Order: sequence, then structure tokens, then C-alpha cells
Amino acid sequence: MTFIKHLETEDNFKETENGAVALKSTTSHVLDLFALGGAMRDRSETDIVQLFSKAYAEDKLQALRVAFHLRDILEGQGERRFGRIILTYLAKIDPTTMSKNMHLIPEFGRWDDLYSFVGTSLEKAMFKFVQKQLNVDLRAERPSLLAKWLKSENASSFETKKLAKRTRLALDMTPKRYRTTLTKLRSRIDLVETKMGNGEWDTINYETIPSQAGLKYRDAFCRHDEERYNSFVNAIVEAPKEELTKSVKTFKAKTLFPYQIVDKALNSDMYDQHSINELEAYWRSLPDYLNGKEVNALVIADVSGSMCGAPLSVSISLAMYFAERNTGEFKDYFMTFSNKPELVKLVGNNVVEKAQNLNRANWDMSTNLEAALQLVLDTSVKNNLTQSELPAKLIIVSDMEFDSCVGGDGYDPYSYRNNNKVKMIFLKKMRFEFAQYGYTMPAIIFWNVNARNNTLHAAKDDRDVQLVSGLSSNTFVNLIKSVATTPYELMLEVISSERYAVVTI
Repeated sequence: MTFIKHLETEDNFKETENGAVALKSTTSHVLDLFALGGAMRDRSETDIVQLFSKAYAEDKLQALRVAFHLRDILEGQGERRFGRIILTYLAKIDPTTMSKNMHLIPEFGRWDDLYSFVGTSLEKAMFKFVQKQLNVDLRAERPSLLAKWLKSENASSFETKKLAKRTRLALDMTPKRYRTTLTKLRSRIDLVETKMGNGEWDTINYETIPSQAGLKYRDAFCRHDEERYNSFVNAIVEAPKEELTKSVKTFKAKTLFPYQIVDKALNSDMYDQHSINELEAYWRSLPDYLNGKEVNALVIADVSGSMCGAPLSVSISLAMYFAERNTGEFKDYFMTFSNKPELVKLVGNNVVEKAQNLNRANWDMSTNLEAALQLVLDTSVKNNLTQSELPAKLIIVSDMEFDSCVGGDGYDPYSYRNNNKVKMIFLKKMRFEFAQYGYTMPAIIFWNVNARNNTLHAAKDDRDVQLVSGLSSNTFVNLIKSVATTPYELMLEVISSERYAVVTI
């Protein structure tokens, strides 16, 4: 390597919040976007644009496909705010490319994502696209969801009213015509909100309600349609799992995040059987992305203090989801790490019991991932296990701000000197530890659920490691079917799929 390349390598090191050696970049800005973008809900618009702009400068097509994957509500990460920020940015810096892909936006997100173009050079083209679809919907037997997401002038929000008026004027409609057009189309879309507003509770079809609306309005359903609603819920709860979606109808839960259920379960009243049944019904309605397969993998969930709030619920929910749906030796098991690693067995008859029966004694402490992997190694050594008896993969769900690992002397590209000690990057340190006892460390999947500081733990070509981000269980699909051995290969598998081939430049 040249001096500059060596200097770039040295400059790419950073430390986590807890002193561990990490990387600023995977050395691919597009991969950085893929590995961090799904976990930036608490980051500023400037941070998001900066991450994307570097990726877009590196490879326009790949960056655009990653952006659509991050927004993709059905098969991607469903990151609405992130996606809309990128749409506005692209409309300003590359409107030609954005206009080529405008028709894809409602397919990967929602129709109201198009409001991201208001105030940009694409606003006129956007409203022309809306007008065209509106004309199609008025004649169609089954209209799109456009009318659901167009802003209404009778809304309570000032910003919503302002956008609604802008929409109406762009569509060249009077206030009355705009209002009646939306009302007509919304009645044909069969919106649950319309039926609720009209008091038509007995006409609501619970198996077709969008999952977010169902979870939001569940108390109202119970108040106004108690017998039918409880009958639907109880049928899901009481059915054998193999009958779900076959002979027993379930909630439409494809766009629901597991943490939305587990967060409520962790804070639920253990004696409120109605609430327990509701949450269990939604939990059972989640798509089974493992599809009955035995996956030789163990989830290690970060439950340290830095994960407080939503990230903690995400970490626990993904671990519970995977453990419960796995088969074979690792079914119903996962590990947690904080101050002390623990093996967790899911115990309980429903999602509320399973969530609340978790031992939380060592939660909210340090972020000692090294101890968790050391426990895996020590167990293997003490019991003289063969390599094949170890899990093939360890899925680490975390904010990636691990405690420091300190290695021995010697220099390599994944270490640097600080206070007269050679500090190794986590992967290098743990691989060395496993090799000392004749083992190959299991492949590592770093799943980032809270990218506060753009902290990364592998470069793009590191082998037997993968980098993903986001809060969605959709990611398990990509991990299970992947044959990739490097982070970059996994990203290419995802964005080169047929789903994202329609995204062009």
C-alpha cells in the first residue's frame, strides 16, 4: 500500500462511546448507507443528507436502490422520515433522476411521500402525476390509496390545511369538489376510519385492516364492536400455529414492527386478559420470515443502558421473534448482553408473559459484548465441543457502542496504539481468542438499531461478517437466504434483487 492508503487506514479508526476500537467507514459510502440508514430515526436531517450524499457521489444507482430499500415498507426497512428527507434532497440536486422514479414512490412507501416534492422543481410534475392517478381512480372499480393520503382541508393541523389547499389548487378544484372527490373515493377504498366515523362498526372486516390502524384503534373496536372483535382476536389466539393464515384468518400485520407489540407487552398489565389476547393475536399475525426453517444461529440482544427506550424494545423484540420462530436446538433461546451475558429461554403462554418473564436484573448496565462471545467460547472449550456444535452465526442486535477490548502486542491493520496498549477492533480480537483454542469464530451479523454515531465494526470486504440496520423483521429474510460472505456482497444481494431492479438513473 502507498503512504496515503496507510494514512487513510489509520484515519478510519475511531472509538465507541465506551472506548472500543471501531471504524468510521466500511470504506464504501454506499455500504455505510446500507449499514446505518435504517437506524437513524433520532439523527438530524443534516446527518441523513450527509450520509446519503457521500453514497450518491460514489455510485448513484446503488445509493438510490439502497434509499428505496430503506423506505420500502413491504420488503425493506419502512423508514418514512429517512426516505422523505432523501426524496426532497434528490429533487433539489438531481430532479431528472428523481422524476424517472417518481412513479415508484407510492409502491415502496405511501402516496403522501410525494409531498416531499412541495417547494422543489418537481412540485408541478408531482401534482400532474397525482392528477393522472386521480382520474384513473375515479373510473376504476378498485381505486388506489391515493385519496386516503391526500391532505384534507378540514384537518385540525395548520400545516395539513396548507398542503391540502396547495393540492386542491394544483388539481384546479373548488373546495366543494375537492372535498366530495375525496369523500367519494375514500368510501370506495373501504377505509376503516370512514366506517368508524359513520358508526358502521359491524361492517368492519378485521382481517383486512392495515396493521398500524388496527393496533391504533384496538380500544375503539373493543368499545363499539366488542363481541365480533373479541371473537376474531380469540380465534387467532386459540388456533394451532400451523392453521394460522390457512383456515384461521389473522390481522394484516406485514407492515407492523415486532417492537411495536413487545413495547406494549413489556408495559402491559399481566392480569388484563383482554389486552394480553390482543397483543398475542398481533404477535401471531406477524409474517413468519423463517418459514419453519431451522436456522443455525443465535441472537445476542443488547440490553445495556445506552439502549433505553425504543432501541431496547427493538433489540428484545427481534430476539424474541427469531427465537420463537426458529426450530431445532436454538428454538426459544437467545442471549442478552449488558454487564453480564445471559442465556435466555422464552417462558410463557403468550407474548406478554414471555416479555415480562425475562430476567432484567443485569439490564441497563455496561455494553460488554466481549463477555458474551467469551461465554460462547468458554462453553465450547469446557465441554470439548466440535466446531459443528457451535452456532454458525451470531446475530448481534445493538447500537454498536461496545466496551473496549484490549489485545496483545503486535501491529495489524485492525489495531492501533493508545496509552502503550495495542487496542484491537472487536472482530479481530475475538477471532484471535477463538483461534487460540482451535475454533473458528461463528460468522457475525452486526444489526444496528440505533446509529447515534456512525459506528461500524467491519470493512466492506471483511469475511464472515455482515452489516445490516433497521427495526424490521424483514431483514431476517435477507439474512436467511444470503450466501454472501462479506458486508458488501450482502448489500449487493439485497439491492440487486428483482424488487429494486425497477429503480433506475
